[in-house]
Amino acid sequence: MPEDTFGQKLKNLKLSMGLSQYELGNKVGMQHSMIGSYERDEFYPTPDSINKLGKVLNTTILCSDGYAKFLLDSYTFKDKLFK
Repeated sequence: MPEDTFGQKLKNLKLSMGLSQYELGNKVGMQHSMIGSYERDEFYPTPDSINKLGKVLNTTILCSDGYAKFLLDSYTFKDKLFK
């Protein structure tokens, strides 16, 4: 899997902070299974969730408005988010 997907970026940041899916989920208020779905690029988070994840992971890569807009404008993102 390419390392430039949202899921890979999320997973790499999570691991670099020494967090499990369960721990990250607790910090952002979502189920660990949803974190796993994001990491596998099965689903993509809403802009609000992107902001929460970015704040917990202490990065602007995930929480920038431009990145959220890029995801929302992506056909694949819409297809997976609303399936």
